[in-house]
Amino acid sequence: MIAYADLKHIFNSPLPTCEFEVLNELKDLSNRSDSNCLYHTRFIFECDDVDKAEQIEKANELSKQGVIVRATDSGNKSIHCIVEFDSACEDICREHYKEIWHTINDRYFSGKADKACANPARLTRRPGAVRSNGNAQVLLFENNGNKITKAGPLFRIIWRGARARLAIGSVIATTTTETPSNSGLKHDNMCQNYDVIQHYLNTSYPKLTGNGDSSISLFRAVRCCIKYNDSATLEKVLTKAKSEHWSDTELNRLQTNIRNKYV
Repeated sequence: MIAYADLKHIFNSPLPTCEFEVLNELKDLSNRSDSNCLYHTRFIFECDDVDKAEQIEKANELSKQGVIVRATDSGNKSIHCIVEFDSACEDICREHYKEIWHTINDRYFSGKADKACANPARLTRRPGAVRSNGNAQVLLFENNGNKITKAGPLFRIIWRGARARLAIGSVIATTTTETPSNSGLKHDNMCQNYDVIQHYLNTSYPKLTGNGDSSISLFRAVRCCIKYNDSATLEKVLTKAKSEHWSDTELNRLQTNIRNKYV
């Protein structure tokens, strides 16, 4: 059921005191928790630290791109932007909610959205309500035609990014066959013959999705190059990845995560 809320309680109808609505429908009114969410297909993004005029401009831009279904002026310093997937995506959204949220945040909001919003039972400002400060919470636009479908290009792009995040988390303990000596020194072009590098460079991953081990293979190749300071081979790996639809933002994030966590 669609649920509405004030700061303490949830309701099945929008009472005048309800400044909020629960982002995703609930199973019942017993509690507002992620485990009580009936659906997990809506995602909320607000960028409190970004100038409000810039937020509105971004919301309109993303609406035209088919990304956002609704934008609401919170009555304070933020615009609440909702991204929604259609019901066919429910299983994937439920299982990988946070990975999908972070992928959308990085790709469409430059990583500036409040990370506390990355859960399905989040409250969002209800259009038409009056905020406790006396300001109206104004609906800027609503376009249900922007729901992301499983067969559409936006789903493929977002799901690919989410899968890359999953791959990074799943190979922490992965062992590879490269064993050079003096690993703290430069090894330009010496890693290119290691199994993980050869596997990635010699395997074609032409599609946006359905490429088998593409994310894990890329992770292993980049990790190998960074671990052994082989910038020349790393450039070859990254050039191939870009030719197969990986963006600079995704590749930069991958390298940062590897450097911070795995080497």
